[in-house]
Amino acid sequence: MLHYNFTYHIWPRCETLRDMGMKNFDLVETLSGTDEEFCKKFRVDKSALEARRKKKPQRDEKEKFWKFSMDSDRTQND
Repeated sequence: MLHYNFTYHIWPRCETLRDMGMKNFDLVETLSGTDEEFCKKFRVDKSALEARRKKKPQRDEKEKFWKFSMDSDRTQND
């Protein structure tokens, strides 16, 4: 999950499925693949996904957890 941008990739897809009444779904199926594959798999109109994406501006997210865990791994291996 750390490879995906929250505001551009994770949030719009998960919120779209939640609004469709799907509260439990497989994250691998939801997050992997292109937008076209996601829309086809879950029968979502691509323009609706793009409209949701525009509701939150994409931010340059800092991977603080990723950096922290990598720093911890280096410390433990020294």
